[in-house]
Amino acid sequence: MVNEGFCLWYESTKAIFGILGWNQLVRRPRFSALENKMLHNLGPRMMEWRAKLREHLNEIKLLQTSRDQHKQTGDSNG
Repeated sequence: MVNEGFCLWYESTKAIFGILGWNQLVRRPRFSALENKMLHNLGPRMMEWRAKLREHLNEIKLLQTSRDQHKQTGDSNG
């Protein structure tokens, strides 16, 4: 199951690198699309893939920041 919209694995990887601020080359594979055709035919709609990807990666960043702050607080208390 994937979110709304159509993308290639290449586009997905580029979006991840862009959101995370990584400036690395991404090698493009042969055509390999992600599409949620079966669920789409049943009627339910999911969030557009770029929006959901950004939301998910931002949640990961928040968790990492929180974990890092917790470690710093624990380290400073000895």
